Amino acid sequence: MKSAEENNFFVSVADGLSEARERINKRQVGERSSGDVKTGFEQLDLVLGGFYKSNLIFVGGKLSDEKEAFKRGLLRHSAPNILLINHGTVNDLVGKIFELKCLATSLNIPVLIFSPIEPVEEGISMAVERILNFIVRTSDVVLYFNKENCATAEIFVAKNINGPLGLAKINL
Repeated sequence: MKSAEENNFFVSVADGLSEARERINKRQVGERSSGDVKTGFEQLDLVLGGFYKSNLIFVGGKLSDEKEAFKRGLLRHSAPNILLINHGTVNDLVGKIFELKCLATSLNIPVLIFSPIEPVEEGISMAVERILNFIVRTSDVVLYFNKENCATAEIFVAKNINGPLGLAKINL
């Protein structure tokens, strides 16, 4: 696929479909395509294959020192090829999700949104559940961060348009 600079941020439908078809064919025979940007976390790269350009990646889970260490690790290994955004409330995120997806596409880099939002739990309001479903549908990759201790964490890949789902244990 041509870069955004080569074609004014647009990709022909034929080129986009050709690349998608190639990735799907590789997955069907068990080959894993590799992302454009490695995370620097070996187990996460094994599950994801790295981050892909123009992807919107939602990272949910409680805020913690370990989550901040994960962000620093991403920046150490992947900067300036990614953009990290901290985002607060669910309601604020809904209004900006399409803007962030457009930003990822126009900059042709992965954009990661970090939010304290967690997977849907029992007792959650219908409105919040609808908002979470909207965020998941709009994002290309959805990760949920769960700290284990101060040195390691688990990241659950809940959605991945580029490949498999799974659980990655990472060292911080």
